[in-house]
Amino acid sequence: VMSVYKSADPRRAASPWAASFVGPDGRRKLRYCATRKAAEQLLAAAQVAVSRGEYVNPSQSRTVGEVLDDWLGARRADFAAGNLKPATARDYEAIVAIYLRPAFGSLRLRDLSREHVERLRSRLLTDPPEAIQQARAAGLAKRGGEAAAWRARLGAVGARTTGKVLRVLGAVLEEAARRGQVPRNVARGISAGAQQLTSVDAARVLAAPEVARLLDRTDGQFRLMLAMALRTGIRQGEMLALHWADVDLDGQRLHVRRSLSGGAITTTKTRQTRVVPLAPDQVRDLRAWKLACPVTEARLVFPGTAGGFYPACMLPKLLRRAIRRAGISRPELAGFRWHDLRHCFASHALAAGLPLVDVSRLLGHSSPMVTATVYSHVLPDQEGARRAALASLYGGNCKHFVNTASQPA
Repeated sequence: VMSVYKSADPRRAASPWAASFVGPDGRRKLRYCATRKAAEQLLAAAQVAVSRGEYVNPSQSRTVGEVLDDWLGARRADFAAGNLKPATARDYEAIVAIYLRPAFGSLRLRDLSREHVERLRSRLLTDPPEAIQQARAAGLAKRGGEAAAWRARLGAVGARTTGKVLRVLGAVLEEAARRGQVPRNVARGISAGAQQLTSVDAARVLAAPEVARLLDRTDGQFRLMLAMALRTGIRQGEMLALHWADVDLDGQRLHVRRSLSGGAITTTKTRQTRVVPLAPDQVRDLRAWKLACPVTEARLVFPGTAGGFYPACMLPKLLRRAIRRAGISRPELAGFRWHDLRHCFASHALAAGLPLVDVSRLLGHSSPMVTATVYSHVLPDQEGARRAALASLYGGNCKHFVNTASQPA
């Protein structure tokens, strides 16, 4: 039964008008307003919300921060159960801490609107959050001479990161809607726009003489790791997770089956295994290394000094040191990363004429389209070859395609 009446309770003097209705749980609800008209409007809105299954009890509405905590707790349980990759779990924690909690943490969940989400989207695409700005400033201070090159890269967080933030917020609100905490997911359908893959900057690819100098100035295990990255293109985590059982020295190939992420073994990025060939001199070097390699319980190809996994955090520092020793000082290489060695492999492989599909397979890309986009700078202009191929169709005899009826007598 739905009705509007004036309460005689003196404690309701400021808001005496009551809207009475039955909620979705079958219980009577009372909402008080200052005027009869406001109570009637509230009653009408509540009636529509109940009939549509969209009614949310205001007293049960929590803050966005509390709902974020619940959602993160569930994701941590997923990670503990092995159902979530370490990198994904870290992404979720960072997105909530850096983007979502500062933006909406203290806001009542029931008050979060589509306009709030749209404003967050616009803000991320134009101005990075304060936490990101502070982290970038600290990073620039540490980089010293490289600061100018890195400063040129700063700006908004970009469509890719914005898309991640919106997807996490959407997942949080979708779960809240299923629990009846909100009538609908106000973030549904809001995206960061086109998120296009970008091509590798050709200037950030090491030239062949630079690669030779880099390898000449290194030795031991680190040199083998450099050579592995430069000659196979496997990802850093995949390399650190290699077991000797993955290396077929007689067959001159290695099997990429897993990856190291956050100190834990997980699947490869595409969840697929792949086979990567090894050059004869690589096989020779790996045979020698297998005899000298410290034996670990997991039989790791590149173990750390303590017998566990090699610390991934050491690789960038060692790489920068090796680049300096090799006398490689091009400004375009400022901030050169271990992952850029993978780009070097792919760029040189394509330039050497290795088919795009083969390079894509070796890299473990989800599609050759990804490879073609990321390495478009090195793919040759094949328009002339295509024109020649089209001209050779049907034996290259084009005279039969000429409409003789239209020719002058």
